[in-house]
Amino acid sequence: MKKILYIFGFCCLLALGFTACQQEEDALVQLNLEELQKRDSKKHPKLEYVTNSANNSVPPKQSSRLKYTLKNDGETLHVFFKLDSGDAVSVTIKDMDNNAYVNEPVAYLKSGKEFVIHPADHFPYYFEISSDAILYKGTITKE
Repeated sequence: MKKILYIFGFCCLLALGFTACQQEEDALVQLNLEELQKRDSKKHPKLEYVTNSANNSVPPKQSSRLKYTLKNDGETLHVFFKLDSGDAVSVTIKDMDNNAYVNEPVAYLKSGKEFVIHPADHFPYYFEISSDAILYKGTITKE
């Protein structure tokens, strides 16, 4: 009879242990969901682009000469482009409704230039940097 009581007691302890572990896992899942929601509230801009040689004069190894930085402070998007080329380029940035926020020729983008989009609440933005030798097209989205 003692053995049966010991086995019954041991089974009860195991059941309580598994129940406690299950509740802890649920709490971890809830914590992870809250963390993901916090991350989503602070989405960062992300830029993706493709490049094509306009007249095949640029070797493929030199095609990725575009450098950029993005900064979003909530209402304003700051896009800094720097192109390792002495060519005059035209920069266009539009939103998904085809409203142009930037549409200007830039004589020299080798030292870089910052473009400001205000208000920055119409993601995604589409940009194009073109010259006689090269064409960059891409999107700026929130990640």
